Amino acid sequence: MLSVGNPAAAVRVAEGARLGVVVRRAEAAIATATEVDRLLIITPVGGDAQWPDKLKINKAKAQEMLTAVSKTSVYTGQEADVMEVEVWARLLPELKADEGKNPSLLAQVSPALADDYADVIAKYKAYVAEREKVTAAEKKLEREEAKLGEQDKELSEADKAAREAEIEKLDKAADEAETVFDDAKSAFIDKAKAAAAQVDPTVRDETGPVLALLREAVSDADKANGAAMAGYPIAATGLVGDTQTQTTIFLADVIEEESGKRPTMKGIQPSVEFDGLTPKIGINGLTSEHLGKLSVGDVTSKTISRTTDWVGKASTLMVWAPSTSTALSYQADVLEAILDAYEDAGWTRPDEIDVDPLEVEAPEE
Repeated sequence: MLSVGNPAAAVRVAEGARLGVVVRRAEAAIATATEVDRLLIITPVGGDAQWPDKLKINKAKAQEMLTAVSKTSVYTGQEADVMEVEVWARLLPELKADEGKNPSLLAQVSPALADDYADVIAKYKAYVAEREKVTAAEKKLEREEAKLGEQDKELSEADKAAREAEIEKLDKAADEAETVFDDAKSAFIDKAKAAAAQVDPTVRDETGPVLALLREAVSDADKANGAAMAGYPIAATGLVGDTQTQTTIFLADVIEEESGKRPTMKGIQPSVEFDGLTPKIGINGLTSEHLGKLSVGDVTSKTISRTTDWVGKASTLMVWAPSTSTALSYQADVLEAILDAYEDAGWTRPDEIDVDPLEVEAPEE
């Protein structure tokens, strides 16, 4: 598993991306992982299902997609590269099919693989749920101690011991769930490699290039997720200011969606205060010039809702992003096992698209 240990992640720390980009990278990574699962186990292939052909883009097309992404509100106005994952986060959701010669890509390799893969995913989700309980309990204890500290108080020894005992209990349950997942994962990877070694050469030729592209998508998603986790500690210090920035972005998004025209945000001054991790958001300077015929209450309500959701993701990124790394590691191991078996049988793995991150210049002062 790469993630934070990936050299690309260290480069991103020095880059100094703001929180909006950091969160977007983690979101794009988890979106890619979700779509890879869908394409592997529940999306038909063959026959009328021609989505694999749409997946086979070239480097020029990928770079064109990144250029378009660089002009979106997430990236404009700051110096932060658009990472490769944005290609897959936008391309993979478009690849769909209701019917096909085979029920799924993994089922084409071996009929039982799709169901077995899904069973391991269920064990992964159970493990993640248990681990998140531990993190939530630890964060709750930290908040309680911090709140008491502001009042020059502290938890009693008995209360603290009880909280820590509960955390230890939750941690043990998470460890047990992780062991179940790891064992199931290892068994499935062995099974996938053995099944792949037995496939007909025509199946290798049909599925191999598709699996190789999904493997590249997983690798690029892992880079982005690692960059998000590595850059988060520094970026998180700007939560208030970046929440104001995101409020302005979401406001423009809502108005554009409702009116068909994106307004200039001149004069808009969002205000943000936090009660713990709950934001209190105000939008000052909103005029008829921005709104046209739209309802100020409706626009404001939708903007605040989106901003609040974003704050929830931003403030808990180090809770959910690590689980994305685990999912991507599982996908990478499965895909590598199948591709290795294909290569052992004489199949040649195609060259990667090898998308380059798009450098975005700093805005002029």
